[in-house]
Amino acid sequence: MARIYLLMLIIGVSLTSCGSTVAPTATIAPSTTSVSQAEATATVAPTLEPTTAPIAAITAPITLSEGFAQPEGMLHNQLSDLYLVSNINGTPFGRDDNGYIAQINPDGTLNQAKWIDGASAEVELNAPKGMAIANNTLYVADLDSVRLFDAVSGEVKGTIAISGSSFLNDLVARDDGTVFVSDMGINEAFGSTGTAAIYQIDPAGNVSLAVKLADGNPNGLAMTADGTLLVCRYDTAVEIFELTADGILQPYRKASASQHDGLVVLADQSLLVSSWQTANIHQLMADGSERIIYHGPTGAPADINLDHQRKVLLMPLIMTNQVVLWPLAD
Repeated sequence: MARIYLLMLIIGVSLTSCGSTVAPTATIAPSTTSVSQAEATATVAPTLEPTTAPIAAITAPITLSEGFAQPEGMLHNQLSDLYLVSNINGTPFGRDDNGYIAQINPDGTLNQAKWIDGASAEVELNAPKGMAIANNTLYVADLDSVRLFDAVSGEVKGTIAISGSSFLNDLVARDDGTVFVSDMGINEAFGSTGTAAIYQIDPAGNVSLAVKLADGNPNGLAMTADGTLLVCRYDTAVEIFELTADGILQPYRKASASQHDGLVVLADQSLLVSSWQTANIHQLMADGSERIIYHGPTGAPADINLDHQRKVLLMPLIMTNQVVLWPLAD
C-alpha cells in the first residue's frame, strides 16, 4: 500500500487511531456495474515465455539501501528475471509525476534505479503502488488510474482511468489475463471517500466492478492456484477474505493481527501477510496455525511479493527507503 503509516507520520495521526475507526467486517453488495474507461491500450499480445535463466540460490537476507524513495510495491518480472520496485517518491496522494519503477537483479544488485521514470516527458507516474503483469504488459496502480507499460522494454502502452476510484492500491493478475485492482477508498485526511471497491480489467482493457465495500479498506490482493481472489484489508479486520463466484467477500482465513498490507500465497497454500499493527509478516497456515517469519525494525514491509522460483520474499520497506530480499526456509 502507499504506506499510510508514512503519511500518518507527516500529519501526526497514529496507526491505532486510524485503525480503530473502521468496522471489522464488511457488508458488501454484489455488483456487475461497468465503469467508464477514459483510455485503454491493453491489447492482447502473444505471450512471451518466462526466462529460463539459471536459478542462483540466495541463502541469507540481502538489504538494498540506495536508489529508492518510499518503495511501496515489489514484483518478480519473470519475463526479464528482474525484481521491480515501485517508488512513490513523495506523498502517496500527490499528483507530482515523479514516481518511478526500479529494477533489481536477483543476486541483490541494483540493475537500474529509474527504469520507468515519471520525470520523463513520455511517462506519467505520480504515486505508483501495486504492480502486476499480464499479456506482456506491466500494470501499475497510480491514484485513480492504472498505467500500462511493456513488461520488458518499459515502453508506455497507455492508461486505464478507473472512474469513481480515489486511492488505487494493489494489483494481481489471473492466468486468463484478467487483472484485479483494489481501491482503499481514503483521502489525505484518512477519511472515507465512499469508493472502497475492487475492480477487474479484462485483457482488452474493459473495466468492471468486482465488488463494492460498504466499509473497510481493501488493500493487498493475491491469487490462489485455482484462481480465487484473496483480499486483505487495512483496518481492524483480522480476516483474510476471498471473493466468491457470486461477487461476495467472505472470510477465508484468520490472523492474530490487523492493518494488513501485502499478501502472498505459498505453494502449500499458507499465506504471508504483512501487518502494520505488529510490524511483522505473519504466516497463516491452512490448518489455522500461525507463525511470525519477519519483524520490521521500523514499520512493516508494504506490498510484499514472491520470487516463486528462488523462494525469495520481496519486501519494500517504505519507512526506511530500503528493499529486502528474504529467503524463505523450506
